[in-house]
Amino acid sequence: TAEMPKLAQMPAEEQRKIAQKLFIGGFFAVPLLWLVNYLNFRAIAKEPNADPMVKRYTNLSIVLFLVALLALIIWNVVFATHRAEWGSFAQDMLLIPGTG
Repeated sequence: TAEMPKLAQMPAEEQRKIAQKLFIGGFFAVPLLWLVNYLNFRAIAKEPNADPMVKRYTNLSIVLFLVALLALIIWNVVFATHRAEWGSFAQDMLLIPGTG
């Protein structure tokens, strides 16, 4: 089997393409890709001679992931505290109908 090259060993142009694809993919309802992007490129982005676009995609990825995570937590708290008040509307949103 062929091994994939390590990110740090790839040319800057290839790194930029991968970082950009993961960054854009996060907007398509897959914010976990932002976390993956950050985790994969954080060491590369910290290097003094790193591609500025890789740095930008890396930094924006962690910020957007944290914003998405915060939004999910807020939604979870709001839904959990107001589900009973919302009645059938809230029940219809549940994948597994609950009681109470």
